[in-house]
Amino acid sequence: MIMNPDTRHASSKMTAILAAFLILIMTGPAAAAGDEDQPGESEYTKGVKQCMTCHKEGKERPAHEIFFTEMGITGDPDSPFAEGNHDCEACHGPASQHLKKQPDGSRLPPPVTFDDKTPVAEQNAMCMNCHNDSGRFHWPGSAHNLENNSCVDCHDLHTPNDPVLSLETQPEVCYQCHKEQRAQFLRQSRHPVQTPSATMSHVGLMSCTDCHNPHGGAGPANLIRNTVNEQCYDCHPMAPIMKTC
Repeated sequence: MIMNPDTRHASSKMTAILAAFLILIMTGPAAAAGDEDQPGESEYTKGVKQCMTCHKEGKERPAHEIFFTEMGITGDPDSPFAEGNHDCEACHGPASQHLKKQPDGSRLPPPVTFDDKTPVAEQNAMCMNCHNDSGRFHWPGSAHNLENNSCVDCHDLHTPNDPVLSLETQPEVCYQCHKEQRAQFLRQSRHPVQTPSATMSHVGLMSCTDCHNPHGGAGPANLIRNTVNEQCYDCHPMAPIMKTC
């Protein structure tokens, strides 16, 4: 049967409509899902100047002291604030969504907040992106790792002088958890690991990390050396000689 031109045109138009409808059915859900995910995705912002609008000195949550720390040295290519390293977002993650006010006037937190809102594993993974040298080789499986300690449980990154990195103040940080060891060091001892609160004249002569690596060690009790004797011989080199005499 020969169809007239009008019938053929109508049939072709109907076929085109059906084809378009089928394509819409097949691709619609995927496209919709993509559109739905898009608002939740966060991108890097223009940098620290935007952050300091709310986090400068005098604000409710100041973070300006980061510039007085080693991490704030802009001339160091490994610093978060070196050119191209995303500034605050190098640690806190892409924060474009954080900048946008919600209808109630609040703001979404940045992706990594280094508190209870972010799992410890995610916090530590962010730190380990940069701090992955030999000193942290034994961190996976170490006592502090297995206890689910986060880096910020010991470190205060926004403070010009991180207490745990100072000889005088480090024991106070460690003793917050290691109370038995604190009591032991208050006894008569030749190893003066004391805190300023102990009012001892030998405060600052020795710290916990002289013998232990809090990020994990090859020896028992996170010792830096492989054995107790090896650790002792670092400071007492005459001990093995005297023992053999």
